Amino acid sequence: MKKRIALALFLLLVFAGLYLFTSPYKKFDQGVRVIAAPQGIKRSLMNQDGWKQWWPGEQLSKYEFRSGGYTFRITDKQLSSLVLVVNDGTDSLLSTLTIVTSGTDSVDIVWSGSSSGTYNPITRISRLYGSSALREKTSVILDSLRSFYSNPVNVYGFKVTSKPVTDTALVSLFEITTARPSTEMVYRLIDEMRAYVKANNATETGFPMLNISAVGDSQLVRVALPVDRRLPDSKRISYRWMPSGGSVAIGEYRGGPVGASLAVANMETFLKDHEMKQPAIPYQSLVTDRRTEPDTSKWITRIYCPYY
Repeated sequence: MKKRIALALFLLLVFAGLYLFTSPYKKFDQGVRVIAAPQGIKRSLMNQDGWKQWWPGEQLSKYEFRSGGYTFRITDKQLSSLVLVVNDGTDSLLSTLTIVTSGTDSVDIVWSGSSSGTYNPITRISRLYGSSALREKTSVILDSLRSFYSNPVNVYGFKVTSKPVTDTALVSLFEITTARPSTEMVYRLIDEMRAYVKANNATETGFPMLNISAVGDSQLVRVALPVDRRLPDSKRISYRWMPSGGSVAIGEYRGGPVGASLAVANMETFLKDHEMKQPAIPYQSLVTDRRTEPDTSKWITRIYCPYY
């Protein structure tokens, strides 16, 4: 009898200790550092439409996701944070995913959450193990996020490299059109410059260069050719000089003209995100002769954007 009473007292003490020293809340607090430009991460992460690209689970609806037996529903957006309700089927808690700038090229993603308190001893003890499981699941999600956004290809669409600008002689020509510039129009201008270069006994030293920009309701189409020496101006063709100094950011895009124009915009966004200044307009380097390749998915275009 005494042994039974002692055992009961022991179990009661153990139970009381667990109750007193366990939190009445299910909670977690996780964080990862992502090596990427803060503005790029913030812009991408605050748009849940892109989450399906890195989320380690399934997207149930526009604002709801599932992973590791839990559902995560976005309920609010703040300036640099998202509010998510986490549910495991029996319990739910409110959490906040916060973007904290930690430098010019990195951010800390902090995810913390807590459930409402409870005085129920069984629920209280079960939450001790539930918190551990939830930390494990959210850690998997954050690792997937970090892996995805640490790769600039996933943020801007291509790998960005850079090199110093070297002295380059150019001939340039432009036209204004009210319609979207066609491949035929672009190469008509290029052919005109090539004939001019040949007539002046000069040599083309690189791929044709293209820049298209909006001017009101029209499109300003600029094309240029790098050449081996300075050439005189003509009525339509002008000499240009790209002086050395500074750097140029370079990316490569494969696809048609609409995507190539978007790649130019993404490159300019990359520079802004990394707080780089543009002293000159960006341009497309037409690696593929677009007239001879009917399959636009095979077109190779290099994007060049000077910066300092």
